[in-house]
Amino acid sequence: MMQFNAKRASPQCTIVFTDLDGSLLDHTDYSHAAAAPALERLREQGIPLVPASSKTAAEIIAFNEQIDNNHPFIFENGGGIGVPRGYFPYFTAGRREGDYRLHTNGRPYTEIVNCLRSLRDRHGWRFSGFADWGTDQVMAHTGLTRVAAKAARQRLLSEPVLWQDDSATLLEFTRQLQEQNLHLERGGRFLSVQSIVDKGKAMNQLLQHYTEQYGRPIVTVACGDSPNDRSMLLQADFAVIIPDHLGRHLQIARNDRVHYASAPGPAGWREGIEHFLS
Repeated sequence: MMQFNAKRASPQCTIVFTDLDGSLLDHTDYSHAAAAPALERLREQGIPLVPASSKTAAEIIAFNEQIDNNHPFIFENGGGIGVPRGYFPYFTAGRREGDYRLHTNGRPYTEIVNCLRSLRDRHGWRFSGFADWGTDQVMAHTGLTRVAAKAARQRLLSEPVLWQDDSATLLEFTRQLQEQNLHLERGGRFLSVQSIVDKGKAMNQLLQHYTEQYGRPIVTVACGDSPNDRSMLLQADFAVIIPDHLGRHLQIARNDRVHYASAPGPAGWREGIEHFLS
């Protein structure tokens, strides 16, 4: 992959950070077809598209290949960032995944899973996660294809769980995770147990590299639909709030820097991108 060339980027130095599931991708079938015109517009204008998702690095790399997107990404809710080889000349990372270099911010997956199993054994709490499921079960819970489900199980830094106990117990579960320096983040389908990281912090990591590369100020647009997008949406110069599959909007603010899209998924994503690019 080629080094990022600031001269080919948009004159406004715009970068779009986006959630995937329920935002750029449809909640049910994971299609991005309705967003195609806006994706093409970003490509034509040289505006980098940076996925920021609860998905694994393996999943996002496959998505980037699918849409021919050769830009960095944020994976597992800010647990790590992935950068194409040679994109930033001074970026270093200890892990490789294909043509990407991965920098991780949080505790490793095995530690998180061991902590969860210990809490479940000790308290009898009812929940299950990817570490408890085979590929067929991940497919059943997510609607992913077999190939995508296998990629979703290649976790490095977070564990998605389905909570099957009551809300009062969930509060105690959250408190005990905090004592272990772990955080519970709510996404579109699952609760994610992870280190104290978020998309906003990972976004800032990448922006430091982009600022050094551009040598001038950057305008950021962030798109999302779930609570795990909040930190990224608040940090961005402009935010697109996409309704979830039930039509509910995440509430952060109502001003001229926030656009509440009228449609869920990729149709709302396209609406928001076109609103700010116009």
